[in-house]
Amino acid sequence: MRDYVTEVIVLHKEPLQEMDSRVFLYTRDSGKVIAKVTSGRKITSKLSPHLEPLSIATVRIIEKNGVRIADALRAHALPLTHLPYVQLVHAMTFVGHRDNLLWDALRDETTSLVKLLAILGFNPEVSVCEMCNGRDIHYFFFEDAGYFCKRCFPSSFSSGEYLALS
Repeated sequence: MRDYVTEVIVLHKEPLQEMDSRVFLYTRDSGKVIAKVTSGRKITSKLSPHLEPLSIATVRIIEKNGVRIADALRAHALPLTHLPYVQLVHAMTFVGHRDNLLWDALRDETTSLVKLLAILGFNPEVSVCEMCNGRDIHYFFFEDAGYFCKRCFPSSFSSGEYLALS
């Protein structure tokens, strides 16, 4: 059994079975971690309020028969404007993906979307539109991991997750 305490940024939270939750965390030391929160959906859960998306918390993680959260204490939360950034990191990273630049950028409340995309390897400054190869890009589309200009984007896609750069 491995037991450790670390600071995390909560990326995403979803229901698991009847009363449990699954949380997606980003840590400086281990990168992206998926952990189970036993009884995390009960009204009397003491852990659930500390593990909401955008929270920066100190957690105790136990690795025995899977990864579980034993304790959590929320220090503070990132501003709501960071929600697209946290969703981007959740969508574009894999378990064990560790990057200190990404950790620092997520914690920094002045981080821009362009900086975060560049850290993830999708630098918009050197990218072109996927449809017309134009340099005037305005949207990043998650499914294709590509950029699109204003002219090509609306005619190309009607649904899906995307981020507007400006």
